[in-house]
Amino acid sequence: MSLQLLSLSFLAALLLAAVACDLHQRRIPNALVLYGMALGLAFQAFAAAGQGLLQDGSQGVAAALLGGVAGLALFLPFYALRMLGAGDVKLLAMVGVWLGATAVLQVALWTVLAGALLSLGVMLATGSLRTVGRNLRTLFTLASLRCASGATPQGTAATGRLPYGLAIAAGSGVEMARLLLSA
Repeated sequence: MSLQLLSLSFLAALLLAAVACDLHQRRIPNALVLYGMALGLAFQAFAAAGQGLLQDGSQGVAAALLGGVAGLALFLPFYALRMLGAGDVKLLAMVGVWLGATAVLQVALWTVLAGALLSLGVMLATGSLRTVGRNLRTLFTLASLRCASGATPQGTAATGRLPYGLAIAAGSGVEMARLLLSA
């Protein structure tokens, strides 16, 4: 087994653990994310010269840290808007450490798509699709009125919490499969 495949296997195991925690506890433990980041950095530090584990071909701890910062930066605005939890943001940063800055952008895009499908599935399963539609119409109307009057739009309270770690794992899995197939 190549070091790169071993690296992706470890990342997959970490993501599965994060999903299990998110589904059962509705949170992703900091210890899991920190362990995952440390392990990803260790893989980079001990990779042989020329054996770049990051998906963009770069190597080294600095490149892995850049991937982590990129993952953090991509989802931090959603945390600031109270659309995602801090654990979700940190989980994407962990994925960035393992895959690098270039691939984490793709992961974020796949994750948003997976999250939309997850949201739609939950709305259909709970019968709340019509209620969500009314809430969105009200939200956009109020935001438009506030903007027209010069007031700052305010956020609304969440109607439920999704285990978004599942969407991050799905997005990461799609990107890892794409990368393996293209190698």
